[in-house]
Amino acid sequence: MKKLASLFLFCTPWLVQAQIPAFLTDSIDQFMNREMARWQIPGAAIAIVKDGQILISKGYGMTDLENGHPVNDETLFMIASNSKAFTGTSLALLQDEGKLHLDDHVTDYLPWLDLYDDCATDMVTIKDMVTHRIGLQTFQGDFLHWGSNLSRRELLEKMDVHQPQYDFRSGYGYCNMGFVAAGEIIGEVSGMSWDDFVSTRIFSPLHMMRSSTTYEAIIADKNACSAYTLNQGNLEKSPYENINNLGPAASINSCVKDLSNWLIMNSQEGSFEGKQLFPASVIEAATTPYNIVSENRGGLYAAQHFELYGLGWFMADYNGKKMVWHDGGANGLVTTTCFLPELDLGIVVLTNTDENWFYEAMKMQVIEAFLDMPYRNISEMYNTFYVRSRKRQAEETQA
Repeated sequence: MKKLASLFLFCTPWLVQAQIPAFLTDSIDQFMNREMARWQIPGAAIAIVKDGQILISKGYGMTDLENGHPVNDETLFMIASNSKAFTGTSLALLQDEGKLHLDDHVTDYLPWLDLYDDCATDMVTIKDMVTHRIGLQTFQGDFLHWGSNLSRRELLEKMDVHQPQYDFRSGYGYCNMGFVAAGEIIGEVSGMSWDDFVSTRIFSPLHMMRSSTTYEAIIADKNACSAYTLNQGNLEKSPYENINNLGPAASINSCVKDLSNWLIMNSQEGSFEGKQLFPASVIEAATTPYNIVSENRGGLYAAQHFELYGLGWFMADYNGKKMVWHDGGANGLVTTTCFLPELDLGIVVLTNTDENWFYEAMKMQVIEAFLDMPYRNISEMYNTFYVRSRKRQAEETQA
C-alpha cells in the first residue's frame, strides 16, 4: 500500500480512484529496472500525465556510472529532435498572432536563402520547410554539419549544394535544416532569437524551469545525465557534442518534470493549470497533418495504419485513437515525447544510451495499457529484433 501511495504521489483523489492500468500500479518499477538491465541502460526517466495531472514522474538508474548519482525527475537529458515540436508550436503561435503564415514564402523572411533548384527557392514555404517535403532524402547533408562551428545562417547558406532526390512537395525526406530555417524566421518575426522565444513564450509560462537550449547549459549542470553508447557489448561514455547551430531542430535540454507540463498543455488543447495558456487553434495547427510519412506499417504496429507529419509532430492512428509524438536521438541518448488527445494522456521516456529501442517500447507499453489491449512485453519483442539486426549487420561487415 505504501508503494502504491508513493507511486501516485502527484495524483488527485479522483484520479487514484479512476481506472488506472494495473501495469502502472503494480509493476512499472520492476518492469523499468528489468528492461533497463536487458538493454544496458544506465539511467532513464519517465513521466505519465492523464487528465491534466501527473501520474508518474521519476527517474531510474544512474546519471553516470562513475559517480553513481541517481536519476530523478529533474535530471537533464538532451532531447534532440523532440525540440522540433517546440519550434513548430512557436510557428503556430506567431501565425495565430498574425505575424506570419505557414504558407508564406521562406524568402520573404530569408531573402539570402537558396535551394539547389531556383524554382524550389522561389516556391518553398515555411510549411514546406518544417514538414519534410522539399525534395531531399532523409538526413541528406544533415550530418555534414553535426558538431561543426558553423552558425545557423552559415548552415542554411549551404543548402544550395544538396541536389533533391525527388520532386518538390512529392514525398517525405526528414530534414533538420528546414527547422533551422524556421528558427531564423522566428527570429526575424519576433525580434528575439529562437532560443529566447522558446524560453520566454513556452518554457516560462509552463514552469519549465530546468529546460534550456544550449550545449553550455547541459554540460555545466550538476544534475545532467552522462551519455553512453555500446561498443562490442560494452558501455562507453559518449561526449556531448555542441549542436547549438541545429538549435531549432535539436538542441533543447529538459527533464521529465518539465516535459510533463508540456504534454499536459498539448493534450488539453493549450490549457494549463486551469488557464487557456495557448489558443486551441495553435495546438490544432501544430497537430494537423501536412505530409504523409508512410502507410501500412503492420508487424508490431498492426494497430497502426499510417503515419503523418505536422509541425514538429508525427501522427498516426493507434487502435482507433490519434497518437501524436516525436523522438529524439543524439550521441549517447534517445528519447520520446507523446500524447493521445482523445485519452488526455501523455508519456515521456528519456534514456542515456543511444543503442536501445526501449524508449519506444516503453511508450507503446503504456499506451497499450491505457487502451486496455492484451498485455505483451514490447521491450522484449523489440530486443529480439534488435539483437537479430545487430547480428546481421556484424555478419555483413565481416563478409
